[in-house]
Amino acid sequence: MMESFGLYVGLFFCVILLVYIPFLHLYMKRRKDKATVYEHEHPEAVKIYFKRVEIDDTLEVISVDNEKPVIHSKGTRHGFYLLPGTHIIHVTCFWADISITALSGYGSHTIRDEKFNVTVEANKEYLLYCNRTTEKFEFKET
Repeated sequence: MMESFGLYVGLFFCVILLVYIPFLHLYMKRRKDKATVYEHEHPEAVKIYFKRVEIDDTLEVISVDNEKPVIHSKGTRHGFYLLPGTHIIHVTCFWADISITALSGYGSHTIRDEKFNVTVEANKEYLLYCNRTTEKFEFKET
């Protein structure tokens, strides 16, 4: 009985991997192609990079001017594109505090969704990150 259960669990994980890996590959290729097309159509586009202050930070750009942002990535650096000018960025950030001691437990924190205006200039790069101490979003030129 236990041997057949292990076989089913192993088969389940194999099926998941056989479906997940090709899907992930196609998704990443499509996202890269979309970024390449956007970069060619808009050579003046400005790159905004996500700066990870801590390893467990998750910064999510919900929208730019009420539209889905075009994401770019180069190596381990990720971000999105903006055209020069003023834009409204809608972002959220969350992270988890994992304590070594069992008494302290686990806690998660979220900086609420926030919309703010940014002005960017052509041929410059910018950083977007969440500051845990002030629980505010920071946007600055690199």
